Amino acid sequence: AASVGQHMFYDIYEDGEFIETFQYSKDAKGYLKDQSEFFFADTTLFEVRPRLEIFEKEEALKAFDMQIKAIENILGSTKMKIYLTGKGNYREKLATVQKYKGNRDNTEKPHWFYEVRDYAVNKHNAIVVDGNEADDAISVVAYRGYLQNPKNPTTVCVSIDKDLRNTPGYHLNPDCD
Repeated sequence: AASVGQHMFYDIYEDGEFIETFQYSKDAKGYLKDQSEFFFADTTLFEVRPRLEIFEKEEALKAFDMQIKAIENILGSTKMKIYLTGKGNYREKLATVQKYKGNRDNTEKPHWFYEVRDYAVNKHNAIVVDGNEADDAISVVAYRGYLQNPKNPTTVCVSIDKDLRNTPGYHLNPDCD
């Protein structure tokens, strides 16, 4: 949801003069390829400049509400628990060869990330899990729901994380149909 509050645009300049803006990097690259292949333009004179545009915070908060409402509509339920990863993770102590999730060190959070997170906690009563990941808590809750009625579980695990598919029961990936 926080990512909805921003977008990277790609501005094309030719010899320092602004030409056009593209919403996606692949479209900007396609434009340059077309200039080279069809118009025989010297693309060394072209420059693609990424430009991050930050939208209003309310856009990100509204996106969060819409995602929650979409999940409720798909499942036909308004009873849900939202889990967020908090501080500390026991896996960090176990990872001695490489830093746990060290490949994510240089990735920036979306501009409104912390505001959306606070909104989830304060408006939607999201539960912050310290000491491990939210996925661990989700898996435990989903598994308990499965154990209560294995033939027809009433708990649905909602996540885009493929690792949670190892938990028996019903699953919903909101990124897929």
